[in-house]
Amino acid sequence: MSNILEALDRCMEIREEIFQLLSEAEDLIRATEERDLETRSNSYWLGHMRCALGSDAYSTYSYTMRDLLEELEERGYNEEREEEEA
Repeated sequence: MSNILEALDRCMEIREEIFQLLSEAEDLIRATEERDLETRSNSYWLGHMRCALGSDAYSTYSYTMRDLLEELEERGYNEEREEEEA
C-alpha cells in the first residue's frame, strides 16, 4: 500500500474518532440540562469543528478534512494505477 493510501486510511480513522468525541462532548453538555451552554457550544466550537471536518450539516469552510481525504484517495489510486501500468 502506498504512503498516500496509508495516510488516507489513518486520516479517515482520525476523522471518525473526532466525530465520535464531538458527539460524546455534546451528550455530556446536554446532560447538564444547561440549554444556553448547549446552544452556544453547538453554535460555536462544536459547529466550527464539525464544519472543519467536512460535516454534511455545515459547509462554509473552503478546505475541509473531507477535501483532504478525497484528494488523498484520488492521488493514491492514481499512484497505484501508474505503478500497475509501469
